[in-house]
Amino acid sequence: MSPLTGDVAQAYGERFFLRHFEGDETGTSLLILDPRISALRGEESDVLDLGQLRHGDAMALEGQFAREARSAIRRHLWAKLIVEPGCVQPPMPIELHVHDQEIGLIDEEAGALGFWGAGLNAIRLRARGDEAPVLSPSGLPVEVHEVVRNRRTIGHLAVVKRIKALEAAVEGDDLDPAWDEDSVKRIAMMRDQAELVVTTDDWSDHTASPVFDWIAVFKSAREWDRVFADAEPPAHDMWVSNAGGETGLVIRAMRNRVRAILRQTFAVPEPAAVPAPDTARRGVGAVARMFGMLLPVATEEAPERGTRPSQSRGRRSARRQLISIEASRLLLTLDDGRQRQQVSFVVNGDGDFDVDLAVAVVGDDGARTQVSGQALDTEWERATDLGNGRARATGNVLQAATFTGPARRALLIEMNASSADASD
Repeated sequence: MSPLTGDVAQAYGERFFLRHFEGDETGTSLLILDPRISALRGEESDVLDLGQLRHGDAMALEGQFAREARSAIRRHLWAKLIVEPGCVQPPMPIELHVHDQEIGLIDEEAGALGFWGAGLNAIRLRARGDEAPVLSPSGLPVEVHEVVRNRRTIGHLAVVKRIKALEAAVEGDDLDPAWDEDSVKRIAMMRDQAELVVTTDDWSDHTASPVFDWIAVFKSAREWDRVFADAEPPAHDMWVSNAGGETGLVIRAMRNRVRAILRQTFAVPEPAAVPAPDTARRGVGAVARMFGMLLPVATEEAPERGTRPSQSRGRRSARRQLISIEASRLLLTLDDGRQRQQVSFVVNGDGDFDVDLAVAVVGDDGARTQVSGQALDTEWERATDLGNGRARATGNVLQAATFTGPARRALLIEMNASSADASD
């Protein structure tokens, strides 16, 4: 169905929306028909007819809708609630109304929102060239790190630390990983201009200690916004690290650099050996080391990753003499998060060749796990499918293979070709 435009669209907008655009105002109004609301008492619900519900059940369902709508707004739009340094109003006025009742979006006790906001404002100031310190609600300075790839800043990471004794988690705080770690992770990611939370994730091995907690905000540099936008699937709810070409390389570099920064930030030196310390001394030392992790640490920039050894390059060059492969590109994201990728290739030579497609998942430690040919569900263009990730292709013809890769994982894609005569 095509969207309504022009006078018809304006007529429907004026009919359904309580507030209209005035004068030169621009923006977007959304109307959600038949929203999916978690059922009463926390169980899954079928489609409900509010007219057939008892009054008490209808009120309870409306209350559930208000809670879920409020949480969704806070988790994805909390940056729009944070007043920039030197301003008096937030970047975007946001209100939630359920019937005639306005639902507040900021609690009297800000909770985790104050820590997220401190991280975001520290990056905002850094982007302006302002080195003024930003303190977290615990009074600790927010650390802002440049995320660099090939000597170019692709974004900034703000690390915000919290002393649990001073700032305990607020009960029911939907923005606090310490309270609801299944829904909110410790690293929030957003693009510079949009300032919408794409997702939260946690690539770090550094969990909270008994003494302190932490969150981090990553924001892409403005000139790199387009690259990060290209890494988002249609749902705009993640950055696909196995996207093809330059986009995938940037996302993987960002993630690896963030991991390295967090490792450096929370590095704790081993204590010197002390002869036969008593239990009390060991306890004080452990607490001291935990508090030491809260303080900024002077670190050296890790050297940029160099090229592979010439011997490895030579092996790949020899392979490319037989088959030329273009960078894979993301076609779509399936409902379960798996990715349909397509890679184009040309076998350099005359005659027919047998082509093997090999896809491996690359783990954080560099380990590779091969994906079975059947799981790839490969479709070949201008080549004859031989099954299990293999096809017969004609030389010197541009062809393509479309396959399904695991969700949210970095992939290594390799193709080999051999003469069909040799394999017969």
